[in-house]
Amino acid sequence: MEALKRLFDASEPINILELGCGVGILGAGLAAVYPPDAGACTILMTDLEDAQDRARTNIGLVERNQSGRAGLLYENLDWEDGRHGRFGPLLRRRRWDLVMLSDCTYNTDTLPALVATLSAVHAHNADHGDGGRRAVSTKVFLATKQRHSSERVAWHLLARDGWEELATQTFPLPVLGRESQFIETYLFENK
Repeated sequence: MEALKRLFDASEPINILELGCGVGILGAGLAAVYPPDAGACTILMTDLEDAQDRARTNIGLVERNQSGRAGLLYENLDWEDGRHGRFGPLLRRRRWDLVMLSDCTYNTDTLPALVATLSAVHAHNADHGDGGRRAVSTKVFLATKQRHSSERVAWHLLARDGWEELATQTFPLPVLGRESQFIETYLFENK
């Protein structure tokens, strides 16, 4: 996905926000492979309070075993708060170049709060712009393994809130003795 790769090619610092991090696999994995010759990177992983202990434990493991340029942070975030722009101090502190989430579309009851949180992060970014020198753009990287067709409501909600799909890529997941499954990745942008 070239559009996503370009974000990491710059020597400028990058701020990445992860929503629904769970135990921290995506954020920790990105920190572990973040290019050492790229600009400094801050990854703020967020989830409900229930995930905090496991995520922080995994952050500690990554930090002890890496010497890269990506710094990992954790903060609790309930999307019911996020949808109203109620964010913790770590999230409020900076503008987010990329928001990423993985496997967060299967619970369709939470999709309105998730999409509203993404839009509230975009509004936060607009408030932390660069003084009007250029239009504020927020990018969202979404990875999902679709379990049922009702998950597609997320795309309708994203479109309704002004999110445009920039790129998509599908990866096969071979499964022995059963039909193959797929991971779908998307890059969205809101301006």
